[in-house]
Amino acid sequence: MEFDVLYFLASNANIALTKEQIYEAASADDYPGGAYIIKDIIYRLRTKLGITNIQTLHGYGYKFCPDN
Repeated sequence: MEFDVLYFLASNANIALTKEQIYEAASADDYPGGAYIIKDIIYRLRTKLGITNIQTLHGYGYKFCPDN
């Protein structure tokens, strides 16, 4: 699911997306916790891959900025 989240964010660069939008686009199955798992996936992408292009939009969701 991590790859699917990263792919969806990168495919929608510079567009603010809610956790729910990301979850619906990236998940094939219903995971426990629903859209709240996106926060954990973003954290793992940032730590494992060192991705700094994902901006957190507090109270809304996330945005992928390819120029960072």
